[in-house]
Amino acid sequence: MAHFDRRLFAATVLLLVITWGCSNDSKTPTSSTTTCTVTAGTITATTFAAAGGTGSVPVTAPTGCAWTATTSAAFITISSGATGNGNGTVAFTVAANTGAARSGTLTVGGTTNFTINQSAAAAPAPGTLTAPTAVSPVRGETVNVARPVLVINNAAASGNVGTVSYRFEVSDQSTFPNDAARTFTADGIAQGSPTTSWTLNRDLGTDVLWYWHARATDGVTTSAYSPTETFRTPTTCTYAISPTSVTINSTSADLTVTVTTKSGCAWTASTASTFITIASGSSGSGSGSVLLTIPDNVGPERTDTVTIAGLTFTVTQGAP
Repeated sequence: MAHFDRRLFAATVLLLVITWGCSNDSKTPTSSTTTCTVTAGTITATTFAAAGGTGSVPVTAPTGCAWTATTSAAFITISSGATGNGNGTVAFTVAANTGAARSGTLTVGGTTNFTINQSAAAAPAPGTLTAPTAVSPVRGETVNVARPVLVINNAAASGNVGTVSYRFEVSDQSTFPNDAARTFTADGIAQGSPTTSWTLNRDLGTDVLWYWHARATDGVTTSAYSPTETFRTPTTCTYAISPTSVTINSTSADLTVTVTTKSGCAWTASTASTFITIASGSSGSGSGSVLLTIPDNVGPERTDTVTIAGLTFTVTQGAP
């Protein structure tokens, strides 16, 4: 009987162990995990003026969810919220722009991109250029070449002025008509220091009063023209004398020879004669006259000459 009780006890214990094990095997283990969804809200601004500014983006995320914010451009900096955990805000700053329009990207949570646009810097205000002033030729002076050099004092520049060049105009009319046959021009003459000069690129007509002026420009700002000045090209001088010869008797005489030429044309009178004297008019400009004196002739007939304006005047005086 005792032996039977011991076997019953052992069977009961075994049954309890099996039952407990089966009970544990039927339990399903459980775990708790958080799903991280980061949401970027509405950005306060995506367009900025050249002066720059600030903006922000709200971020929504479950507690414990980490996120970051980054930018693709150096002019956009994150002032706060470069990293976060749970709800937060990304604040950013757009620097002032001194150049062309530009854009960059702000990325929040690794998936949401915002394009930030910034306007170009305002163009600087143009500078100023005063009118240049004429140096030479001026006041109607006569030049001795067909292609004179025109010289000006440079325009005075102030403010934002670029590379300066000049326009020259020359005309036989003070109004500088828009006529290529009357007005000759040259643009883009590089500025010298402290004066600028231009040699005419064509022969000017002779014996003409010419008008000229110049102005400065840097391509944005253009000055007024310099006060108009004048010069005269050389005159083509031709001469005539009258009479060209004379025959007189042995008695003394005063002779007048007329010189005809253009205004400004210079001339002289000279002689190597032993009996002809130039009493007046040994030189002149423009039309004029030469006075010659001839003494009595006490010998044989004689002849000699006077050179007037390059022409020969002949005197023949008879014997007594």
